Amino acid sequence: MVLGPNIPPDAVSRMRGWLVGAGLVVAAVAVGFRVAPDLFDRVVSDLSFRGSTAGNPVFAAAFLAACIPAAMGSKGATRRWLVPVLAVLALGFAANGERSSLVLPFVALATCLWPMRADRARVLLAGATLAVVVSTWILLVAPFLRSASHEVSETARQFDTLTGERQRLAVYTADLRGFTRRPVLGWGPTNTWSAFLSSATPEEIDTAGRGWAEAHNILLESLVTTGLAGTAAFVWLVLRIAPRMARPPSGAGWAAGAVLTLAVFHFYEPLSLTVTPLMFLLAGVSARAPDRATAPQPAAAPERTLGPERAGRPSAFGRVGVGAALAAMLLISCLALGSSALEQWGRTHYGEWSLRASLRLQPWRLSATELLARNLSVDGYLGDEAAAAEARSVIGAAVRQHPWNPHVRLSALDVELLLRNLPGAQGWVRRHLERFPSDPVTIPPPCPPDPASR
Repeated sequence: MVLGPNIPPDAVSRMRGWLVGAGLVVAAVAVGFRVAPDLFDRVVSDLSFRGSTAGNPVFAAAFLAACIPAAMGSKGATRRWLVPVLAVLALGFAANGERSSLVLPFVALATCLWPMRADRARVLLAGATLAVVVSTWILLVAPFLRSASHEVSETARQFDTLTGERQRLAVYTADLRGFTRRPVLGWGPTNTWSAFLSSATPEEIDTAGRGWAEAHNILLESLVTTGLAGTAAFVWLVLRIAPRMARPPSGAGWAAGAVLTLAVFHFYEPLSLTVTPLMFLLAGVSARAPDRATAPQPAAAPERTLGPERAGRPSAFGRVGVGAALAAMLLISCLALGSSALEQWGRTHYGEWSLRASLRLQPWRLSATELLARNLSVDGYLGDEAAAAEARSVIGAAVRQHPWNPHVRLSALDVELLLRNLPGAQGWVRRHLERFPSDPVTIPPPCPPDPASR
């Protein structure tokens, strides 16, 4: 949001084209995966493209919906491309097979009327294009596609039931109860599952399920994870931005429409690494001062402390500070990439050395910690007592460091089951239920993997 107002107007105009182009790629991948999923398996095996390049159909639908105001913001000669572009985006919506894919496009069209203030005839044309293409896919194309016909019927059934709404109501109630337990600073980032599972009643978990790690509402998610302190800052930011978004500067109306579309999405779906940062960036773009793009800038005052050759240049301290910050971010990114690659190697090739190396780069990486503990427990089951002791030590340290993480505690349960230690597993269940009394956890019969499968 800080970057958005400082993007030059000509770059904002190019951003609109970049966003539409990316949306066309996302839609094309979604359609291609529906029509010929085997073709994608030949390119990248063991990877589902059901969510297109966004990783999840719901997030892909939100991204495509944000592209509609951008497409509608075209002017001049680009108008003749409006119908083909919207047709491709509509195919992406239809191929996603989610209820959001059928609702968000028309939310986006509503934002084109306000605050974008697009011509009503163009909005009607866009709505007709979306409706015709989506209907054609559902009625004439999907029945002949083995990969899509079942999901189209499932999508239709989502409109016939209130199951999703009942689940969300149960989650909202439990999360609000969790917020009241830590109202000032909240539970911390990514800890919504801990708040939900420790605060929900058995009836709420029976209604919603136990795996809701996100509040599916950006305001409630802020309350649970950052408490009143973080939510107050978030609300203050919204109140500062909203009046400016209502009157976006020339050439940025499409950004305001995209922000409102994504805001509606974030009030009933989870945060996303794809669309949530995009929403804040475009909010900054649409909140740029109205006269920034057109009004001439006043002449700068004479520079008193710097020579003419230094005027307008950042200070040496600023250059060093920015360089140091960029270097630090680059180092952290390289560590994360290296740790992730080593973990993936260990997951694929059962390489304990690579998991240890991954944890040396990022000792806080829970997924690698849990995988190493499970692999060591298999070695312990095969008779390696040192590996069994290390497995318990590794997972025990993880539980102590993350006492409110349900997944880590259940990983400790898995370690004991793999080691054929039923009393130890029962002890972990008892301690787990002390923190999460409503969690319907039971002890499955211990069945470690066949040693020959290694």
